[in-house]
Amino acid sequence: MGLYRGRKSLQRALLLLRKPGDTEGTTDLPEPPAGTELHKYWELATGKRKLDYTRAAGSKPGKLVAAKIHPFGINPPATTPPPTLIKYSNRAHGAMSAQVGDAADLNHITTSDVDPINRGRKFRAATITIFNPTGTETPATSKTLGTAYKKREGASYSFPFGTNASGALAYDEVRRDLLGKALAKNADNTVTFKNEYLP
Repeated sequence: MGLYRGRKSLQRALLLLRKPGDTEGTTDLPEPPAGTELHKYWELATGKRKLDYTRAAGSKPGKLVAAKIHPFGINPPATTPPPTLIKYSNRAHGAMSAQVGDAADLNHITTSDVDPINRGRKFRAATITIFNPTGTETPATSKTLGTAYKKREGASYSFPFGTNASGALAYDEVRRDLLGKALAKNADNTVTFKNEYLP
């Protein structure tokens, strides 16, 4: 059986409940003691309990806007190659200058006379995600384990980026540049990246 994706230590603890010789995927996990954190996790792993998260209105992406980039994984021809069409949230678009910079910093192509290529749903552009904290923490309860913790309030924005038209800018180079720009905007920002996926 597939385990609920979450804390590795709890996944390991559930697996240790199996008897020697039990085969993963064919044997139900024994039930841990009721009221324990492990029991709450067992309920998720066995499908006896589902998580239901209500996404805050301020974190919903809303409408999408189009942009054009050159993927890192494509070797451009000698002449200027056609860009790739991408889409990201209008909410992030509106926060771009305050969080990371302008379209040129993300290597977005802004000329309107260039026709982009649509590479389909499987293509995923490299992204920088910036969490901008408000500076407050509020008490919250984990839906996974029922334990108390302090939730850091703030807003998160994701921006796609690419290389330049010649392909000379490597991913690591652009990543370092964007990281510096995001932290220069707000030193308290938390910045993460996702690599490009080009099937």
